[in-house]
Amino acid sequence: MAFADRTVAGRQLAARLGHLRGKDVVVLGLPRGGVPVASEVAASLGAPLDVLVVRKLGVPYQRELAMGAIGEDGVRVLNDEVLRLVKVSDADLAATEADERRELERRSKRFRGDRPRVQLKGRTAVIVDDGIATGATARAACEVARAQGAEHIVLAVPVAPPDTVRSLSRVTDEVVVVEQPAWLSSIGQWYDDFRQTSDEEVVALLDEAAARQVASEDVRIKSGGVELPGTLTVPASAAGIVVFAHGSGSSRLSPRNVQVAEALQATGLGTLLFDLLTEDEAVDRQNVFDIELLAGRMVGAIGWTRSHDLTADLPEATVCTVTVVADQVSDVDTTDPPDTMLENYVFSFTTTDPPPAVISTTPVDGGGIGPDGTITIEFSEPVNVTATAFVLECPVGTPFSLGIAPPPPGCSPGAQPPCRRENRADAGRVPRPVRRPGQTHP
Repeated sequence: MAFADRTVAGRQLAARLGHLRGKDVVVLGLPRGGVPVASEVAASLGAPLDVLVVRKLGVPYQRELAMGAIGEDGVRVLNDEVLRLVKVSDADLAATEADERRELERRSKRFRGDRPRVQLKGRTAVIVDDGIATGATARAACEVARAQGAEHIVLAVPVAPPDTVRSLSRVTDEVVVVEQPAWLSSIGQWYDDFRQTSDEEVVALLDEAAARQVASEDVRIKSGGVELPGTLTVPASAAGIVVFAHGSGSSRLSPRNVQVAEALQATGLGTLLFDLLTEDEAVDRQNVFDIELLAGRMVGAIGWTRSHDLTADLPEATVCTVTVVADQVSDVDTTDPPDTMLENYVFSFTTTDPPPAVISTTPVDGGGIGPDGTITIEFSEPVNVTATAFVLECPVGTPFSLGIAPPPPGCSPGAQPPCRRENRADAGRVPRPVRRPGQTHP
């Protein structure tokens, strides 16, 4: 079976490497033809992609006979048996290595630019080529990767003959091959399209892979004498970071919050999701409404992002989650807690200028920000508020007040549109304060 091209071959190879998904893997393409194959493998595994630039050290008077190989960072692997048989002098060996190292450095710079080599120490290195005939280059690559600190080495190719696979098994921990023909005259015969891969294509594939890489880690944020749990995720070349602070009704682990964060990450933004309260503190509902405490921790978290290695140079934006629950609102009949909210029931949250955008409200049909700096959320049908009524997300630190005004003149409690109950910041009235557990409204 022939492969349509290197991309198709890479996808078929990736299908056989699923057992590596989720592990600490680095995919290394042997340039140039191995890189398009490796790109598909890296994308499938969600792993970083790099090139493994290796140069064989050929015997001076017989270049095809390898007496060793070199890799980046000064790595050198020698074949002591060949050196003993051909009796290469130290001076000839040094001269050969100097020539090959200049070429190695040129290629590394050409492919990566200023991007550093992906470190292999303690990780699984998946070495990928578009095929193997004799295995000399693949063997050198495996030895160099081992010398660079790789803990586990997997050699993965679309096609290689069985005897070569057996031979390479001695220098790897695992060999994965899609097709193993008994006789292989050339790798190209196994491809419909085996056009030469250009340097420009290698550079483009490495750039694309770097752009989709995301660094993610669980963190502990020291603020106000406690450590707050968080999840920090930063895509490569992130344009900024959005900080999600969770203090009531949800946590950094809620599926909705994670989904919003993932959507932001897909646009190239980093995210920090963290809880404003520890588990013990969250038990005391008084802490949920301690604005001074929560604001101080928010400030501390922003300061933390400015000192962390992944986020120190990123501009930040902040998002908070405010959850309104049944005992924080009054129904039209002033009975607390209400059973339902009537149609077109309106809440207004007084905000600063300029007013923030409403990221999401649940459940809601309609809503907006008034010219007076109020966020108005309008329900189009009765909403059960025996549980959480809705969630409003706005910039952290935005002051807001929850109040319910008397019905407009001529409207009776429970009236249908156009009569609407509304709290307007410019109406000259003082909004009713949010009732804390154990308190009654004044």
